[in-house]
Amino acid sequence: MKLQYLFSSVLLFACAAGSLFLFSMEMRPFVNPRFAELRAEGVVSATALGHGTSSYSKEIIMKDCLQGLIVLGRVEMFDIKNAVLAEKCRLRSADVVENTPTDSFAWAVKALSSALLGKTELLNTALVASQRVGPNEQWIARRRVEIAETFLASLDTTALSAHDRDLTLLAGSYRGVRYLARRYVTNPDFRSRITTVVEKLPAEQQRMFLANIRRAMRENET
Repeated sequence: MKLQYLFSSVLLFACAAGSLFLFSMEMRPFVNPRFAELRAEGVVSATALGHGTSSYSKEIIMKDCLQGLIVLGRVEMFDIKNAVLAEKCRLRSADVVENTPTDSFAWAVKALSSALLGKTELLNTALVASQRVGPNEQWIARRRVEIAETFLASLDTTALSAHDRDLTLLAGSYRGVRYLARRYVTNPDFRSRITTVVEKLPAEQQRMFLANIRRAMRENET
């Protein structure tokens, strides 16, 4: 009887400890320093930007990484501190896609972090994977387009084809075509690429794209 009681007590303790551990992991995104704080402090611990097991916990960290990486992409001096943060995000995103290969957003984060670190092969692989598992997620496609356009010279033929599919997807939606039209007006280097894509679309979508270009031009003049 005493042995059974002891076994039950140990089991209850193990369950409680396990629950507490999982809870502490889920709380990491809320209690640990965020990307901007880590960059300001210049100290990145082993547990920095850690996430729990839930998809919500992972999404919080991936979004934090993406916004921070976008900022890093604009700095003039990409020093060792910035590289450490980029690598941390690359490792976190790699961990997410290893456990959830269908997480298109995490693949996009891995692509951007790899690009900033000069890991061209990983950039291409991650971009293609993100588009493959999330071909119709327009908000992620827009992020992929921004990454692809920024690092266009580093893309291989497979990644360029995935990029064209993203452009085609965005050109067929109201919000997407407005975004592409604004980019067409403000970025001359982008015009030939998107024109090649739009020329293959149905006439109605072509007219919508031209109408949005005119609208973007008017907005740009004001």
